This record gives sequence, structure tokens and C-alpha cells, in this order.
Amino acid sequence: MSGTAANHGFVLAAKDESSTGPLGGPRYEAGDGSYGGETSGIPRLTVTYGKVGTALNSPTVVHSTGPELSWKAYANTSGDTGQDIVEYQLHRSTQQAFTPSAATLIAPISSSATTYTDTTAVPTPDSAANEIGKSYYYQIAVKTKSGELLGSPTRIVGIPKAGRTMKIIQGSQGGVTDTTLSSAQPSTNQDTIQSWGVGQKWLSVGNNSGTYGTTRAVLKFPTTGIPSTATVINNRMFLWGAETTTGTDGALYELHALTRDFTETQATWNNATSTTAWSSAGGDMSPAVSSTVGRVADIGRREWDATSLMQGWIDDPAGNNGVAVKLKDESSAGPQERTLFLSAEAADPQLRPYMQVIYVDSTTEDTYYAPQTPSRMTPNTTYTVDFTVTNTTSAEWVAGERELSYTWKLPDGTDVTTGGNQLATPIPRLRPGQSATTRRRSPHPSTRTRATSAASTCSAGTSARLPTAAGCRPARTASRR
Repeated sequence: MSGTAANHGFVLAAKDESSTGPLGGPRYEAGDGSYGGETSGIPRLTVTYGKVGTALNSPTVVHSTGPELSWKAYANTSGDTGQDIVEYQLHRSTQQAFTPSAATLIAPISSSATTYTDTTAVPTPDSAANEIGKSYYYQIAVKTKSGELLGSPTRIVGIPKAGRTMKIIQGSQGGVTDTTLSSAQPSTNQDTIQSWGVGQKWLSVGNNSGTYGTTRAVLKFPTTGIPSTATVINNRMFLWGAETTTGTDGALYELHALTRDFTETQATWNNATSTTAWSSAGGDMSPAVSSTVGRVADIGRREWDATSLMQGWIDDPAGNNGVAVKLKDESSAGPQERTLFLSAEAADPQLRPYMQVIYVDSTTEDTYYAPQTPSRMTPNTTYTVDFTVTNTTSAEWVAGERELSYTWKLPDGTDVTTGGNQLATPIPRLRPGQSATTRRRSPHPSTRTRATSAASTCSAGTSARLPTAAGCRPARTASRR
């Protein structure tokens, strides 16, 4: 960096490479591998310079208007009281490399806080092909007594469509449990797979191992934190394939729901726990195949569709016994293949198994999105506002069955809605979880007093409201200029 030395790169080497030294060593992924488009495992050099306050954790819950963020509390270890914290500041940009400033400031945050939820991000458009199509970069800055603003590493966050919430359930940090079942060692727990005498945090799935025979991976993802009323739009399970041994490249990997729970450190090919045997050796599972993945020979992340499984677990939490991953054809006549996936305790937290759940819930915030509603309106003036409505129920909405309307209330609660200042916009056909953006016309009441507009979705021909008007307030205050 100073220019006093030439940059020829560097070499990583074992301290003792002699024949009498320790055998083995780590294997790293090359920088020119494709890895299915993933970048988590490639070599990277992270350079930290200047003064850094703290850093954002990877968020596990992201709403359509922003993520639930957390960070480690800032600690001044310099001995300079001028470096004591006054407040945190959340900053956001569409560019990865940015300097916190007034233009990127989202909100000042109390110095005692370590969590904050952004509610001002713009969702991925409902017309986008992908559920996650818009991303932002965040920093949590520390403002000190001396007036300095200490930035942080940026954290990229993908934002779902309006009305949706994305939840990541990943690794041991997310409560995920997993282990391997081995037919050749039917009474031995394989929570770690032995390699050259060293226990590795791997999950084995295959049929060509002389040591382990046929192997299956079982995993369980807790659904804590997902509302019991949620409708799941999409759920994917991801495993990082670290190594595949095959002579055919024709094996298919199936995902099944387990019908009996297991204990991670006790489960074997024969037993679900130390005291409870599987009804069928190799794991009790539904015969139905939830999803199938093939061609896993290349290193990288693999994904299975588990949408229906997650909806079932939310509707019946007691039915969540986990899942099993196995080969479709485990016989000696089938493709001979074995893949080692990284487990929930793998060294790199970002490469651990995870489920990405996208759901909607029947709340006001999820049903309506109208950020451009004017904060001040002129009486006797009609305003046109883009309004995104999401079907947050589990049933289809027929075109014209519901309409978008609103009411006007004074600060004291008096309803000043009339036929002249209330219009209705028909809502098109929407499947569960589907959104539509419409243009709502809102004529302001003829009044000199402040009035608040509250939206509601009404079932045509009935008095039903989803949700009730009293709870629907993208509340914007209107007053005479």
C-alpha cells in the first residue's frame, strides 16, 4: 500500500512439509472455480483500514421494507474518552463502497441499542421475475464524543417483494441439527465423518463408500419465529457440496420428510435416538419425494424445493421431524456416487446448511404498501397514489371480489368520510401471496381540520375487511396548507 515493496502475492505452506511431519491439511477452493455462481468459498483478502466502530451481523429476517439488523456493542479500548460513543447511525446505499454521510443516513440509534429494523427500504417490484431482486448496502456507524463518525464493513441485503418476509434458518447458529446415517456402521453415530483419523463436520450421501456403505443425511430446521398464520410463498433448502466421488455422474439426490424425530448426537442407521429405533433402518421417512437434485459433481451450493414441507410444519409444528437426503437409486446396479456436504457445524458459517423461507402474513403492514402517500394534502384536492396490495390469505381473491378503499378521520376519531371523498378501486385476481400495484385516487375532505386517511380492503357485498380498517394506517396526516 505504501509503494515501498512490489506486490508479488504470497504463498501458503505447511510449517513442516517433510515426510516425518504431520500428514494432511486443509483444502481451499480456487478463485477461478464457478461454484454455481457462488462467491462465498473463493479466496478473498479483506483489508481494514482507518478506525472501525463495529460491524453488522448477517440478518436472518428481512421484510419488504428492510432487514432486522443487529451488531456487537461498540467498545472504546483506546483510552481516549473522545472515542466514547454518543450514538449509532444506520446508513444505506445502493453502492457497496460508500462513506456514511447525511445523504445515506437512515436513522440515529441510541448508544445502548444493538438492534434496529429498517422500515424505509423500497421492495423488489411485484412485477420482477425473482422474489429477491433489489439489494442495498448497509453500514452501522459510531458517532463519537469527538465528533468522528466511525464506519463499518458494508453488509449487502436482498429485499423481497412488497408484503413478503424472508427468513434464513442456517447452521447451528440458527438451531439446525444434522447427522449422517451409515449402513456399514449401523450402530455408530456419524455426527462427524472420519477422514485420515480426523473428525470432519460433513454430511455424507451416497452408496460407493467401502467404509460407510450407503449413507443418508438427516437435518432439522426449526420454524420458531415464523407466524402460525403465515402462508409460505417459497422455501428452498441449500447444502454446500464440498466433494463428490463418482464414476457415472448420473445419481439423483432426493429430499424426503422424516416421520420420526432424531437426536443429532445419537442417531444411527438403526436408531433415531439412543433408546428409540427407527421403524425402518435408515430413517423413517415419507415415501413422497419433495424435490430432486442431480449433477452435483461440481463444488458449490445445491438447492431443493421444500415449500410444501415448510407450510406443513407451520400449520402443524409437531409434524416437523426434519428431512432426509438420499440417493434415488442406492442399489449396486444404480449410479455409484457419494457427495460430502458441509454440516451445520462447518467452520465457515456462511457455507452451512440453510433454508430460505419467503412468506406473507395477514397483517396490515404485509397487506398494504403505499410509501408515496402525501404527508400533507390540500382540501378539495384529489391525489393519485400507487398502492401495492398483497393477498396475505391462503385463498385466492377473485377479480372484483374485493376493492381498495379508505376512510378519513379527525385526530379525535371523528369519521368525516362521505361519498364525495371516498372512492374505491377494484382489486384484480390475486393468488395467495401474489401482489398487484394499482393507482388509488383520494379526494381530500373539504375541511380546515387535520384528517387522517386509513386504507381498507373490503369484500364486495359484505362488511368483511381484510384486515379491519381500524388497523390499517399507512397513516398519513393531511392538513390545509
